[in-house]
Amino acid sequence: IGQNIKMLMPQETANKHDGYLEAFRGREGNTTFRVRRTVRARRKSGEEFLARINVRALTVNNGVDTQDSLMLVGYLEDITSKEAYERDVRITALAISRASVPVVEMTTDGTVRTFNAAAEKQFGYTSEEVVGQNVKMLMPESIAVNHDGYLKRYMETGVKHVIGNTREVTARHKDGKEIPVRIRVTELRPDPKQPPTFISYVWSIEEELRVANASVESTTLLNESPTPIIVITQNGIITRVNAATLEAWGYAHESEMVDHNVKMIMPDEVAVNHDGY
Repeated sequence: IGQNIKMLMPQETANKHDGYLEAFRGREGNTTFRVRRTVRARRKSGEEFLARINVRALTVNNGVDTQDSLMLVGYLEDITSKEAYERDVRITALAISRASVPVVEMTTDGTVRTFNAAAEKQFGYTSEEVVGQNVKMLMPESIAVNHDGYLKRYMETGVKHVIGNTREVTARHKDGKEIPVRIRVTELRPDPKQPPTFISYVWSIEEELRVANASVESTTLLNESPTPIIVITQNGIITRVNAATLEAWGYAHESEMVDHNVKMIMPDEVAVNHDGY
């Protein structure tokens, strides 16, 4: 008290402040003056912080507008953490919206906050149909029935069973079809004073499983065939052989043939022309 208010400002702002006051004094009808803005302020330690100020003019002499009776009163709010929180929320929302991976953001009670375009394509719902609803709508009933309990238990204990881990589970398409997916859930808490949100990255592994199953079926058929079968690349390199092939050519293990040129099982007069074929 008794000091110039510039002591609470960074130097670059303080240098201009007298000019602001001079301009204010030259205004007509300045008793109605009011300004609200976000600025940088300075603590006693010299640390700068982000603040929201609301300044208004007040008269203190029974309503008589004189130079001595008019005062400026400023209300200041430290918004450092709030601004950082809002910035992180904006950045997260932008990243989610542009992600090529299906992403679902939900609150601590399972309410969906964000459902990106990739998720729309994978699940068949529009964002408008999902946002505001419980995320259980994207799960088969056998999983959905326990989901609220999982969230409640985590919020009460802080023990992570799913968060931070990658799991393979079953999801549900809008048409009711079940989809095998790989899911990873991360916790987002930019402001410790605010409840967290959960970001779920959901990859469909339907095609991956189809290829894997086809490979298993192919290997089974290959090995059960009584006819020798050899699979080669366009350059003649052996990639697969079956048991009948090993028996016919007298090899004990497929490693003796795989990654070698198929010419190894041909007479020289045939092998010499094979690359040309």
